[in-house]
This record gives sequence, C-alpha cells and structure tokens, in this order.
Amino acid sequence: MILQDEQWRKLELLLSAKSGYSELRAKRNRQFIEALLWLIGSERAWHELPARFGKWNTVYVHFRRWDAANLWAELMDDASGDAELHAVIKKICAYGKQRNLRKKYRSGVTAALAAESDSDLHWLRLVDGSMH
Repeated sequence: MILQDEQWRKLELLLSAKSGYSELRAKRNRQFIEALLWLIGSERAWHELPARFGKWNTVYVHFRRWDAANLWAELMDDASGDAELHAVIKKICAYGKQRNLRKKYRSGVTAALAAESDSDLHWLRLVDGSMH
C-alpha cells in the first residue's frame, strides 16, 4: 500500500502541527510511513523490508519512537475528518498495539521462566547442600 499524494498532503499538514516536526524530514517521513504500510500489508518481518525504504532497523526504531510518543493515536484522532486517511493511520496504530501486546506477553513469559528457573535453582541448592 502506498500513500496517495492527496493523503500525504493531508498527513503532512497534521504532522507539521506536531511539535518537533521538521519540513526537512517530510520526504523521509513519507517513505517511512509507506514502509510501515508495506510491512503491514505484506505481513512480513522487519528485516525483510525492501532496501528502497532504508535500513529496516532505522525504520523500526523510528516506528517505536512514534508509537511510544502516542503519535499514531494522535494522528488517527486528527484525521477523523478524512475516512480514508483515518483508516490508513488506524492500520498503523493497530499494528503498534499488536506489537505492544506481543512484547508484554513475551516479557511476561520470560519473567515466568526466570522465576521458575530461580525457584528450581533454589531447590537444587538445598538438595546439593550449597545453600546455607
């Protein structure tokens, strides 16, 4: 999925109203958002992002920063007057929420495994006699 010129013009206006937005980044931001749309539409992994979008890890870090700043949700609210643009941003916002849920799940599983591992080590030390 590629942003239409009219969609980009509207989105660029919304972005320019945000603090810290630089017009120098406009071209890169369009490419960045199109990279996200390609990623979401193709359901591929970050490292499979085509080179024309730039380095995948740079795009990923940029995405995480905007997501952490809640910029996607703000843009989705700001674009509510344009159904098509709203739908595009909503897809990106949903992708961010999905990634956050996966991250929370993984960190919970990791913590549970670590706690279980520590618990096992505790019992092994008791049996082994190395714990006083």
